[in-house]
Amino acid sequence: MTLDWPYGDDEMAMFMAASGNVLLVIPYGERRFRIVATTPGVLSQLPFGRVLGDVIRQSDFTTSHRLVDHYGAGRVFLCGDAAHIHSPAGERGMNLGIEDATVLADRICHGGLETYSADRRPIGRSIIRQTDAMLSIMASRNPLARRVRNMVIRYLLPWEPMQSRLRTRIMGLAD
Repeated sequence: MTLDWPYGDDEMAMFMAASGNVLLVIPYGERRFRIVATTPGVLSQLPFGRVLGDVIRQSDFTTSHRLVDHYGAGRVFLCGDAAHIHSPAGERGMNLGIEDATVLADRICHGGLETYSADRRPIGRSIIRQTDAMLSIMASRNPLARRVRNMVIRYLLPWEPMQSRLRTRIMGLAD
């Protein structure tokens, strides 16, 4: 969609209503945006400007998570979405799948297939737990939890050591 956006074309923004609803606005350039929210009817709740153009696609979105018991059996091995699915909120889905494929390819070429599942499954489980925790915090209806969440976002997220830690975690350079 195209928005009357008061921020830079490369600035992502998150808004939190007193009701606990969260609105994430992700710019794609040329005044086009993806909007993710924890509530339906988000276009009527935009805290700024107005919608300038047609909504290209709008849908309700639900998340679930799944993790296979074993990443391999016999000569069949799984990686990426075939082995684990979770909310995209953690920003690790594609990278985790690429990591799985890279590790699997290395094990096929250099040996070690017998430990592939034991090595990769705990990492998939960890990412699913992190993502689920993040979603629970962001969508919390508990007033105290929302207040703590808002304070963390307001005061800790802008702090460079926190930004550095988040960048490292999102890129998959830390567990």
